[in-house]
Amino acid sequence: MSEEKQLIASLVARTVVAEKALQLLFARAHLPEDAHTLLQLNLQMQRLHLQAGLTAAGLPDTALEAAEEAYAHATEAVLQAAHSGKYSAPTV
Repeated sequence: MSEEKQLIASLVARTVVAEKALQLLFARAHLPEDAHTLLQLNLQMQRLHLQAGLTAAGLPDTALEAAEEAYAHATEAVLQAAHSGKYSAPTV
């Protein structure tokens, strides 16, 4: 397998693990009242580092638009979960 495909596979695997962790966290944890605000601020700040993360993973700059769109959908799913207590992975 090429190095590029290995990097992509690694990112996919990390995403799957992160989504499962969120499902368990939101299903079982009593979140503080400010969890939504804290998550929103953290995710906004992390988005600023998205391009650097893609570069570190060896992905081309052309992947940024798709990554930003996926990040926006994932962010919305996480913020909805903080509000509702149930995480549903984005379908896009």
